Formats: sequence, structure tokens, C-alpha cells
Amino acid sequence: MNNIKRTFDILRYNEEHQPLEKALSIRKQGKWIAYSTSEYRKQVDEISYGLMAMGFEKGDKIATVINNSPQWNFIDFGMSQLGVVHVGIYPTISEKEYLHILSHSDSKILIVATKELYDKLLPVYEQVDSLKEIYSIEELAGVKNIKEIQELGT
Repeated sequence: MNNIKRTFDILRYNEEHQPLEKALSIRKQGKWIAYSTSEYRKQVDEISYGLMAMGFEKGDKIATVINNSPQWNFIDFGMSQLGVVHVGIYPTISEKEYLHILSHSDSKILIVATKELYDKLLPVYEQVDSLKEIYSIEELAGVKNIKEIQELGT
């Protein structure tokens, strides 16, 4: 039959047996951006290998505040492949709730989606000792970008 044992095994199986030209899509500024099964898996692997290159190991925790998007999937599957715990946090909660969750999560890094979320979470990030870095998916001047993690994984 097949050897799908973990959620992220589905990507490899689909790439080999039923690849899609448009596995994931998102609409940005009125234009659709699509990712094939192969591109999806490549993004996931780059996240996994990048985190591994940064020293992350099974059981380490990474917090994210990301709206629903293909990037959320890439990051989630990438963490899962490595055994990293994904501390996913809703992007609509209060600063007080962010502080409570992040202070108790033991997360080592925080990944946010947008400038708006970065601006909202920077004061919280600065209060949480376990957090060593903050990354953004959106390219922001002076802020580490998720692509830096992916480049470590290529």
C-alpha cells in the first residue's frame, strides 16, 4: 500500500503519486500565487533543514503568530518533520494574552506574519527571556526574515 505514518509523509507520497500544479494557493494584492506539490515540499524541507542548522532539536518550541496562509503550512510541516513543537498563537488576541502564552511556552524564537503583528508583538518579545529571535514572513527593514531560515536549509 503506502508508508504514510506521519502527517508530513503525505507530501512525499503526493509528490510521487499524485503531484498537483496548484497544491496550495493564496490571493495577494488581487493576484493568485500557487505552489505545486513539489514547491510545497521544497519549502517544508528548507524550513526543517534551516531549523536544524540553527541547532533546533526534537522537543524545542517555536511560537508563531501567522494568519492562515501557505507559509503557515510550510512552517508547521517543517517543524513537525524535525520534531519541534509548534506553539501556534491566534493573531487576534491581546498583548496581555500574548505575554502569558509566550512567557509559559519556553519558545526559543517567534515567527510573525506581518508588520502589524511584528509591531504588536515586539514589546511582548522584549519581555520574554526564552525568546532569542523574532522573524517575519513579510519582508521588513531591520527584521530577520523567514527566508534566512530557509537559506540555511538549502
